[in-house]
Amino acid sequence: MSVDEVIRYFGNNASAAARALNTTPHNIYRWRREGQVPRGRQYELHLKTRGALKADGFDPDVDYLAMGRTLAP
Repeated sequence: MSVDEVIRYFGNNASAAARALNTTPHNIYRWRREGQVPRGRQYELHLKTRGALKADGFDPDVDYLAMGRTLAP
């Protein structure tokens, strides 16, 4: 997933994305400068958005079992 996808998902609002991740807008913009969303944050966003944002290289059979989580409500 790209940083722009994350910002778009939260209504083109980096502050809203930052609030959802309990971080600062500064970190969101730093990701943009670095050209990537950190892998752990990708998984977090994948879970929080119920798969609307997909973590790069995500394999639900391996990754959810390893994390002990599911997409079920």
